[in-house]
Amino acid sequence: MAYATRQIAPVSVLSDLRMATRGLHEALESRFDAIAELSDDLRRPLAIQRYAQFYTSAHAALHTFLTHVQGLSFAVRARSWLTLRPFVAADPGFGLTRPETCAEALGALYVVEGSTLGGRIIQRTLTSRGISDLRLNFLDPYGEDTGQMWRGLVQVIEETGAKGPAERQAICRGAVRGFHDATRILCGDPL
Repeated sequence: MAYATRQIAPVSVLSDLRMATRGLHEALESRFDAIAELSDDLRRPLAIQRYAQFYTSAHAALHTFLTHVQGLSFAVRARSWLTLRPFVAADPGFGLTRPETCAEALGALYVVEGSTLGGRIIQRTLTSRGISDLRLNFLDPYGEDTGQMWRGLVQVIEETGAKGPAERQAICRGAVRGFHDATRILCGDPL
């Protein structure tokens, strides 16, 4: 008697990333209320400075590893981050930790780019509350291309993670470190 075997699809790297970072993501959102920070006229400049530090330091930390990765459009991503350079404080303090490998850099980029998905929602919420400030355009850097940019990143992450368990682990390690860095930078925590 022949038995049919069912192929079970492997867990995606994106699923691994979400599991590895869920608690860190929730902790960041509970500590840093972006809508409250950016809604308040007095707190907005400091919040923008922190975002600027996060994004511009991402370019500095990741460009060496990701500039030439096919399908990533890293130059387009970096251009949007660098528009925030004028808002970085004179003493920028600290930034995103430089990864050790390309896979770790992809994990960190997952965190950075995930914030652009949330940024679109934040910007819509702020607009619905009557808050119109051109400095907030960084929240939706890709406009209608956001979905395409996210899918490109996910595809590169999945392809890299498919190379083996060491790459999957490095991607997750980079994302965990990225969330720690995002929390430190956006919440203004000292080193």
